[in-house]
Amino acid sequence: MTMRAVGYDLWFFPESVDFGESTPVSGIVAALGPETVMFKAVYVSSPVETGLNRARTLLTIRDYWGRQGIYFLRLTASSDGPPFRSAFVYEAADEATVQRFDDPRIPGAYNVGVYNARAILYQALRVDSPHGWQTDFRDGRPAFFLTGTSGAAELWRLTRLETDALDRQLLTLAPVRLSHGIAIPNFDLVPDPRLRTYLVEQFAAFQRAVASAAHLEIVDRAANIAEGVLEYCLTPIGRVGARTLAERLQEAKTVLEDRDLRRQFLLTDLGYHLAHKFRLLHARVHANQAMERGGTMRPEIGMGAASDLSELLVEVGLAQY
Repeated sequence: MTMRAVGYDLWFFPESVDFGESTPVSGIVAALGPETVMFKAVYVSSPVETGLNRARTLLTIRDYWGRQGIYFLRLTASSDGPPFRSAFVYEAADEATVQRFDDPRIPGAYNVGVYNARAILYQALRVDSPHGWQTDFRDGRPAFFLTGTSGAAELWRLTRLETDALDRQLLTLAPVRLSHGIAIPNFDLVPDPRLRTYLVEQFAAFQRAVASAAHLEIVDRAANIAEGVLEYCLTPIGRVGARTLAERLQEAKTVLEDRDLRRQFLLTDLGYHLAHKFRLLHARVHANQAMERGGTMRPEIGMGAASDLSELLVEVGLAQY
């Protein structure tokens, strides 16, 4: 068997659905231990929204083994600690029949020793590999990796690019969205069936946006929900004339400044400022604002709106953690 580069080569076996690594001297492939964590990932370049659409499409591919553009991230210990993670990145290179030791998951009575198996070769990328994230990171542009599936994806920002002692790329990644969940809504408390239906539909779309790491969609849905929440809060005190989020915020500010009215008002000062933040963020989604600023908001800002919306709903009694 041809001697392989130990530490660089990773083998995936489609038939047994496991990973292996070449061993020294013999080159025979041994299965990786169950403690090894591997993620499939797609690089997301700027503009982020366009890159995310492409990445989600690639993540929908069922038989993605050996596909170009789909990488494996092999996690390793991170010196930064949680929520950061460090990983080596592997790319599909070839397909071959290799010698491998028995799959350790098979009971000993059924072992046959060394045997031939079809495998797909993945190789660890070196620091001088011609990949887009190196150029983007070097030039100060945002660089991301999307993991998971198209419907439940996680976006990770590249925060450090290093070389280990074997000249392999070592990436340090930070989550765009922290792992805590969003609040559980209860819109049954909304007396107006029209508004209740609207909030339920908008929150369902908001959840899909969060699962897909679609940060601009999150802001859009959060602003819509905030508009409905303000209607829910203003209606019981007879302030129903305002139609837009901006108008309702102005009406809410007037109520909060009135010592007697605010006692009857469901919206708190914190809730008001959270809703106002959604109005400001939503303005940056519009084309004219994006062009003036040279781009839309960072994904972390948009994803952070998920936590802010949860807090707003909890503040007015329409959700709980």
